Amino acid sequence: MNYFYHHILEELPDNTWPRFLLSLELVFVSVHLYMIVTFLPTTFPIF
Repeated sequence: MNYFYHHILEELPDNTWPRFLLSLELVFVSVHLYMIVTFLPTTFPIF
């Protein structure tokens, strides 16, 4: 998936579009991490 994003970043010459893609990827990763942190202790009680 990261290779796909980097390929898009290399292909597109415009500066605003790669920044948009990068921010979208950052938002997706942060939401995914938040869901993992929120739902993982309830599913697998580690603490």
